[in-house]
Amino acid sequence: MRYLPSEIAAASVYLANLMLKRQPWDGTLQHYSTYCPQDISQCVQTLGALHQAISSNNQLQAIKEKYAHARFQSVSRIPSVPNLAQLVGY
Repeated sequence: MRYLPSEIAAASVYLANLMLKRQPWDGTLQHYSTYCPQDISQCVQTLGALHQAISSNNQLQAIKEKYAHARFQSVSRIPSVPNLAQLVGY
């Protein structure tokens, strides 16, 4: 399945907000992106599955270690969202 670049961008923001335990979507994001959560739910699930797959891949250990440093705000240590399909399934 293919997604528009704008859908990937919107889904990335949605997923990042979930991962950081923030409100994933609000009226401002919907207004400026023109997407409602239902429009991007499949893309969010795809990106979430990709994040989980990469997180569990031991061949990427050097990348994980690099981005675990404070210099990069330890982004590789942010866990995947459990039960993502239930959270974005409408």
